[in-house]
Amino acid sequence: MHQLAAADTQLHLSVPLVLAGSVVVMVWKGGLRWWHAAACVAAGLAIADSSAGGPGRHLMAAVFGWVNGLPF
Repeated sequence: MHQLAAADTQLHLSVPLVLAGSVVVMVWKGGLRWWHAAACVAAGLAIADSSAGGPGRHLMAAVFGWVNGLPF
């Protein structure tokens, strides 16, 4: 007989994919104008490519590690 595995299912999503999806939803349903969204995306890409990108990645990794440890 086979035993069922424990419910340790993990969901792996790309951060840019989640952010892009949230921007699309905010443009369609939230009233965000497309040019505001484009300006925010451009600013985010510029910041990620600058010297502030490293600390930003460390901060995101820390936040995601904390969220991953939460019991749902």
